[in-house]
Amino acid sequence: MRFIIDECTGSGVARWILSQSYEAYSVADQSPGWKDTQVLDYATKNNLIVVTNDRDFEELIF
Repeated sequence: MRFIIDECTGSGVARWILSQSYEAYSVADQSPGWKDTQVLDYATKNNLIVVTNDRDFEELIF
């Protein structure tokens, strides 16, 4: 599985996912300041599962 970890969730979650032998793209480490729409667009284009604590994603998806 491949994940994108939203900036509000933090780098620690990305490190843990990596330690479990999964792929993880950390927005906090690799693309700080991305807007939710940018995160969702990147996730869609790269077939990634979004991990976030931000409830605004609900509105973007539905």
